Amino acid sequence: MKTIALIIGHEPNAQGAVDVSGVSEYVYNKALVEKIARRLDHAKPLVVYREHGYARLPDDVNATGADLAVECHFNAADGRASGTEVLYWHKSARGQAAAALLQKHLVAALGLPDRGPKPRTAADRGGPLLRGTAMPCLIAEPFFGDNPLDWRRAVVREQELINAYAAAIHEICGQVL
Repeated sequence: MKTIALIIGHEPNAQGAVDVSGVSEYVYNKALVEKIARRLDHAKPLVVYREHGYARLPDDVNATGADLAVECHFNAADGRASGTEVLYWHKSARGQAAAALLQKHLVAALGLPDRGPKPRTAADRGGPLLRGTAMPCLIAEPFFGDNPLDWRRAVVREQELINAYAAAIHEICGQVL
């Protein structure tokens, strides 16, 4: 059985972007991660908080000994940007393959524009976490919380989104890890 680190994007003191209903990334993803963890009957989920801040997050994730790490977020931009993307470390072939699988499932669940898996370097948003983990690590951005249409789709299809994460993780465990 594979161990999966499910990372809650952001922390209580730095809650990230806010969706159109006024809910922060931290609050939204804390609830979402708990629901995803309950769906992972084929893997051992570990919920990871940013207890020591972003700089120490890679060490905290590595300490779990997980086989895969997935950090849950949502995007925000200008209220008009739309779509789904998954970030991965640019030098990780397993990360790239895992990102493609998660991307496929998230796009199918929400039906939003496919912005594609995005490779990241150390200088990019999310790069320090993606580079610093010992296991393949993904940062999921399934929708834009400041876009009313994206946000509504995520609310209406929440169960499909949860199922998509679980199915993707199951597929990643069987094909990539």
